[in-house]
Amino acid sequence: MNAGRDVEQLIATWLVEEAPARAPDRILADARARIDRTKQQRFADAWREPMTISTRRLLVAAAAIVLAVIGAA
Repeated sequence: MNAGRDVEQLIATWLVEEAPARAPDRILADARARIDRTKQQRFADAWREPMTISTRRLLVAAAAIVLAVIGAA
């Protein structure tokens, strides 16, 4: 199963050969500006967000279960 790695290596080598040595300044400046403006959420806050399960999805799941039980009987 080394064929996959050989292909990946060939593609990686080709990309390195085709890529410019450095990104244009306008792209770097745009990336810096976006990074500076992007708000990030702390990991400790991210896990506290409640999972939202819509009532509609809950009712559809309950109906599917009821229908499956009736169909099995």
